Amino acid sequence: MFSHGPSLVNDYAAGSLAGLHRVSVSAGANHHADRRIGQDILAYAVLLSVFGANSLFTLLYLHRGRQELAANQRRLEVQVAVDAALRSLEDFSRSRANDSTGVARGLTSRVAAQNGIASARQNLRDALVSVDQY
Repeated sequence: MFSHGPSLVNDYAAGSLAGLHRVSVSAGANHHADRRIGQDILAYAVLLSVFGANSLFTLLYLHRGRQELAANQRRLEVQVAVDAALRSLEDFSRSRANDSTGVARGLTSRVAAQNGIASARQNLRDALVSVDQY
């Protein structure tokens, strides 16, 4: 009975040492896995920040485009109003020239003579309203 005792102790010690060796190898593997998880988290964080920066850039680009479009629309409204005022003043000027030459005026020139300045004034007011709205 006691003759098997030392061999059991030796087997137990060998098994315990083998178990310790397995534990140390597995602890190293856990350390490597922890480091790998940390790298993965860092990669995801970088990917997320790049995606966020790209989204922010896209939103700013679209917002700037919308502002430029609104400015172009207002600029067009002002240009149309100023052109209409210029046409009204040219018609008024032609009707005054016809009066001095004694040529009979048509319906268009009478309307221009009566409403030329008022129409030009209203068109310029519309242009100022468009500028104020912008």
